[in-house]
Amino acid sequence: MVERAGALGYFGDARRAAVGTELIERVTATGSLVIGKASATVTLWALFATYDRSAHAAMATTIPATLPVVLTYDGSTTLPVNAGSYAVTATVSDLRYKGAATGTLIIGKASPILTWLPPETIPAGTVLNEAQLNARADVPGSFAYVPGFGRLLPVGNYTLSATFTPTDTVNYSSVAAFYPMTVRPSATPSATGAVKALGDFDGDGKADL
Repeated sequence: MVERAGALGYFGDARRAAVGTELIERVTATGSLVIGKASATVTLWALFATYDRSAHAAMATTIPATLPVVLTYDGSTTLPVNAGSYAVTATVSDLRYKGAATGTLIIGKASPILTWLPPETIPAGTVLNEAQLNARADVPGSFAYVPGFGRLLPVGNYTLSATFTPTDTVNYSSVAAFYPMTVRPSATPSATGAVKALGDFDGDGKADL
């Protein structure tokens, strides 16, 4: 249906006006102006650490500077503690900018600290025991010695080894310590044929060393 009022006519939502011999159509439309976020650059760093019973966080910088960033580790915002590899995502959280970066946070295993000072020399005939094989560690675990407990070594030079295996193998690595040790003769014949203890300088039959 077309309504006319003089030279001006209407058809639906379109308005048409006759000007001379030409028909001008005026159409009204609506829409939205969308202003998108600008892109920001995100850089991850501090991606390597060593287990120390504390939580560790990656760090992120942005261009433009100091934009707020949300960090997740394997999809969680909880900071990791245990040794391992964690997928890190850094996402800008800002009304004006967008941007993200990904990386991997690696928390390495800690090395236990061993304390071990075996004797440098022992007399022949000594069976290896706790007096020589007495290493200690600062975390729970077990030791394996070579040569081990109960060995009777002949005279000579040896290298003792102690290998430590931690109870917590997730966060601590195995470590080893090595020390030289000499098995010396327990006694030497004297010029008169009597047995004289090694190092017995005063002749009392006992070593003075």
